[in-house]
Parts: sequence; structure tokens; C-alpha cells
Amino acid sequence: MLKKLSKLSLIFILFIPIFIDGKAMLEENLKREIKKPKSEGIASALSLGTTVIPAGLGFLVKNYYLSATGIIVGPSVGHFYANQWSRGLKSAGLRAGIIAVPVALLIWGDVSQDLGKLLLVFLTSIPATGILAYLTINDIATAPSSVRKYNESIDKMGNVYFVPKIDIKEESYELSVVYCF
Repeated sequence: MLKKLSKLSLIFILFIPIFIDGKAMLEENLKREIKKPKSEGIASALSLGTTVIPAGLGFLVKNYYLSATGIIVGPSVGHFYANQWSRGLKSAGLRAGIIAVPVALLIWGDVSQDLGKLLLVFLTSIPATGILAYLTINDIATAPSSVRKYNESIDKMGNVYFVPKIDIKEESYELSVVYCF
């Protein structure tokens, strides 16, 4: 009897929230934990909005850090929303690197007095701008496909939960497995 009570008290301490209102709490936790499909429209709006708004405002108020942030990070926000973190971080890193090359060349030396350096900055800026535009448009356009990929992964995978059940009157306890599909 003492052994059963000690096990029961240990389980009680570990799973106190279940005793408060077990069924309601379980239902609430399951609702919160179940992964819900995400919207392709929201992903597109996030990618477009977080690119255009900071970039435009930055140019209007002459805050080029704000513009660069919008251009570098903005198109990836839709991928972040779709839990495609590696995709978003890779493309943001590419955009940052592409912007860094001409900027580094500008910082490297006084281009106003050296025609060779000015030509180098000019020749790197033209392809960098084209590649940057392509990557930005591509990321904004492919945000909905990232959401579709996320939603398909939810459909393929069910949600498994382990729920302790304790009956104090009967001095019994068990662990239930709940699978939501």
C-alpha cells in the first residue's frame, strides 16, 4: 500500500495539471498542439509586404539600413512563416552576400579618385543588381509553394500525444496514447 501511494504521489507531483481539470485541459492542449494548415495568401503577403514596405520607407526617409533589411530579410519571411527556415536563411544569406560585394568595394577605397576601382564597383553592381532582383522575386513568388510543402507534411504526419490518466479512488494510473489524424 505504501509503495502504491509513493508511486501515486510521484505521478501526482509530475502531472498536477491533469488533476485540476483533466479532460478540459487535455482537450485544450490537443487543440493547441495540433498543427494547422497555413495560408498561401498570408505567406505571399508577408514576403511582399516585408520587402516593399521597409525598402520603400527606407528610400523615402533615406535610411538605407532599413531598405537593406527589407531587401535582405523581407522576401524570406513567407518561408519562415511556412517553417521553411533553411530555405529562408539560405536565400537571405545569398542576398546579403550579393549586396556586400559592391558595398565592400566602395568601402575598400576612394572610388572618386581611382577610375579602376570605380569601374570595378560599376561592373560588380550591374550583375549583383540583376541577381538580387531575381532572388527577391523568386523568394516572393515561391512562398506559397513553401506553405503547400508545409501543409502536405501535416497531412502525411499524424500527431501523437501521451496522456497520463490517474484514478485516485481505484489507486490506479495508466498512460494513454492519443493519435490525431
